Amino acid sequence: MGALLDQKYAKLFFLLDANGDGVIAEDDFALMADRVTAAFGEERTAKGRTYAAEMTNYWRALRETADADGDGRIDQDEFRRAVSRVSDKFDTLIGPLYLAGFRLADRDDDGLVGRDDFVTVLVAIGVPAAEAEAT
Repeated sequence: MGALLDQKYAKLFFLLDANGDGVIAEDDFALMADRVTAAFGEERTAKGRTYAAEMTNYWRALRETADADGDGRIDQDEFRRAVSRVSDKFDTLIGPLYLAGFRLADRDDDGLVGRDDFVTVLVAIGVPAAEAEAT
């Protein structure tokens, strides 16, 4: 892998390791879903439930692809080796997660996500505020 791709995968791993324990596990996806839905006040709404369900779907596919030793946790090496295989399933796996996130951030259901809502999502998933603002 190239250095830039390694850097991107390392950053993604860091974001997905929501509790910071050095591995990605199901609880990280639940924690991230909770943070994002809470940031929008959507914890108990259909939008929030859909987002949480898509986070669970993404976790299951990632675990199925990346958890080489079957321990229910994905370390950085496992993640690096497998992430491109999960990304190949964009239309059926990642696309629905992004769409659920978009709908969650589209507070007024007008088909647009404003800058503030976009920044809110990024911060909720763990992007530092200054970096989220710059994005």
